[in-house]
Amino acid sequence: MNCIELHWATTLTSYLFQGDLFIVAIRLTLKGIRTLFKLNPLVPELIVSDLPRSLAFYCGVLGFKIEYDRPEEHFAFLSFGGSQLMLEQDWQSESPWRVGPLEPPYGRGINLSIECADALALVASLGVAGHSIRKPIEECWYRQGGMLVGQRNFLVQDPDGYLLRFAEDLGVKSA
Repeated sequence: MNCIELHWATTLTSYLFQGDLFIVAIRLTLKGIRTLFKLNPLVPELIVSDLPRSLAFYCGVLGFKIEYDRPEEHFAFLSFGGSQLMLEQDWQSESPWRVGPLEPPYGRGINLSIECADALALVASLGVAGHSIRKPIEECWYRQGGMLVGQRNFLVQDPDGYLLRFAEDLGVKSA
């Protein structure tokens, strides 16, 4: 049982004494949630300095969607097309998830490549919001065997310094 199933199973157990009809409604909701939300095999979790600021950037500017959040824990699970990302505000406290002190920019040594449907539209949205592009949009063709795989991509830095490369698929052609 994964974390999402365990959460909903706990919710179901806590309402057992409120009547059979209510239990049936909870079970139907549970079944629907399992089919609507699928966790990817790999989901990065980024520590951020200010969750509301990060949500304004990821959701308001880039178009990510909040799948679920836990405001009391300053945590949000986001999706963008088929990509998923977790954000958690840094509490500056000792934790098994913390391997050392964090200092800005947090994103040193990592960049995330995120598939998008329209790179030009994202660049425009970033411009309207006043965010600068770290590496301008470009068309790239990468050899894979006897074929070339194309993408239009650009690089932007989030408010905590994480590098995000958005890539639009341009298809395949002969090498």
